[in-house]
Amino acid sequence: MPGLIQSSYVGGTGFATELYPGYTSPYWNGFGGKAVDLLQFTDAAQVAGHTVDANAFRGSLDDLRRLLGLTPPTTQGDLMALTDAQQTDLYQKIQDIWGQLLGPDGHGWPQLGQNPEGKNLTLVDAVAKVGGQILAAQPKAAP
Repeated sequence: MPGLIQSSYVGGTGFATELYPGYTSPYWNGFGGKAVDLLQFTDAAQVAGHTVDANAFRGSLDDLRRLLGLTPPTTQGDLMALTDAQQTDLYQKIQDIWGQLLGPDGHGWPQLGQNPEGKNLTLVDAVAKVGGQILAAQPKAAP
């Protein structure tokens, strides 16, 4: 288990990368003869529209695993179980899905229309727009 977890919060909200005070911050100064192992530097980081705690660790992923008493994985992850040909095939399929959903270079499809800012719609944007139009065209139920 970690020896010392320091909680020293920076001000403000935003992405953790913007809020992080850096490796040389005095927040990393230990006390009681013990170095800080983990630094919790905010409870206001923004991730996917949610406000969360953000923590930092100075070291590699394997260093963190050792600190937490976890054994390193025996493989480099699930993708390493795939052959080179399978990885290439998977990558191409992901590229195809990306292209179909987001359009050429991720900039939407001109044939699907544009949003109020004049940007091309993605497939998901267009489906949502059509769904909204269908709902709006439905007759209203009498009270």
